[in-house]
Amino acid sequence: MQISSPILLIEDEVLIAMAMCDELVEAGFDVRCAYNFDDAQQMIANGKFQAAILDFDLKGRSSAPLAAALKRNGVPIVGCSGSATDGQEAAFAGLQVLAKPYSAADLVDAVQRAVATKD
Repeated sequence: MQISSPILLIEDEVLIAMAMCDELVEAGFDVRCAYNFDDAQQMIANGKFQAAILDFDLKGRSSAPLAAALKRNGVPIVGCSGSATDGQEAAFAGLQVLAKPYSAADLVDAVQRAVATKD
């Protein structure tokens, strides 16, 4: 599957992000990666994205402001959480959430569903 706009992957664990990116590229997605809050904020301000995958916790910093910005831009979000307490903020309400660890198939399926909501 090829899409017109890239997917934005926001994940602070570089090795996890690389594995996720590989799985999504193999599934046919064009992926842009941000490994920290500031880079993600800049990419959101300057880019157009088909969907985003967002880790709720970026090195101890909530990604809720990033979720709010993505929502304002009409970008569907797949949230990722490694903790039951992540994602409790209002900006994360209504998001499709993948609990870590998840399979590559679950990741690809979640992104495909998110992209479908953008159309």
